[in-house]
Amino acid sequence: MTFPIENSWKQHLDNEFQKDYMKNLMAFLRTEKEQGKIIYPDTDHIFEAFRLTPLDKVKVVILGQDPYHGKGQAHGLAFSVQKGVKTPPSLVNIFKELKSDLGIDIPEHGCLEAWARQGVLLLNTVLTVEDGKAGSHHKKGWEKFTDKVIEVLNQEKENIVFILWGSPAQSKAKQVDESRHLILKSVHPSPLSVYRGFMGSKPFSQTNAYLKSKIDWAIMILCLFITSCGPDLDKSDLIFKTKTKNISALKVVKFEDLKREVLIPHCIGCHKKMDAEEGIQKYIVPGDPEQSKFFLVLENGSMPKRAKPLTTDYLEFVRRYIENLK
Repeated sequence: MTFPIENSWKQHLDNEFQKDYMKNLMAFLRTEKEQGKIIYPDTDHIFEAFRLTPLDKVKVVILGQDPYHGKGQAHGLAFSVQKGVKTPPSLVNIFKELKSDLGIDIPEHGCLEAWARQGVLLLNTVLTVEDGKAGSHHKKGWEKFTDKVIEVLNQEKENIVFILWGSPAQSKAKQVDESRHLILKSVHPSPLSVYRGFMGSKPFSQTNAYLKSKIDWAIMILCLFITSCGPDLDKSDLIFKTKTKNISALKVVKFEDLKREVLIPHCIGCHKKMDAEEGIQKYIVPGDPEQSKFFLVLENGSMPKRAKPLTTDYLEFVRRYIENLK
């Protein structure tokens, strides 16, 4: 069983895989699978957090407990689920606190890749779990591995925000030098504990107050809708191919590719949702990009607060907006 680690992490963590505790952990996982047990996340996604958030990009660490233990939920990012999977209660509570803290609308899905790509390491203290058995892989070796991860972050980086949710996560605090980093602690956002101090803890605003380069906590931009013809089409494609290498949630959708289920335009001013056909008729003029509107639509169905739907001049705003996210 092999687990490729992203290169910036590899030089600091590679030796861990040669140690007895890690060999024993790998043997344990192999045996569990040979016995027919279902392990989450799948092997290819166990180290997904490290792939999406290289060491040199880390600005924030959100530390949880162990992965979700339901089918199709865990995909290697703490608290996150893939699009199309029902948002778990803990993540619902995280989004509620985000709304209370920063006024950001609750998104319609629970995929947090957008945070990871901005430098938020979404890490659990334990990286695997058996189907239907929460905590089943505790004390098998993962805690020692994630201790090493925190040690590396503490030593190699400065001015990281460590957000520690729940007792297992808070146990890592002793490894962090608080003179060089910020530690934010609260109970776990689980429904069992959320009202014992999670709600009202304001981790998102506190994080951005500390960081020089802020995190955009809104779930990332879904689509920029452009017309299929006109002088700006090739230029638009080029802009987004070169400027969004690390922002996979952003994509260019051409007019002829618009689908009812992905277009979520709003009326200017009133933010009323409308269906795709109405949106196309109201805002997009086929063949005339000077008269068509360009949309940035967040995945929660809203538009960025400082964004206004404009004509082709909007592309320059988009370019600056994306540069600020990097």
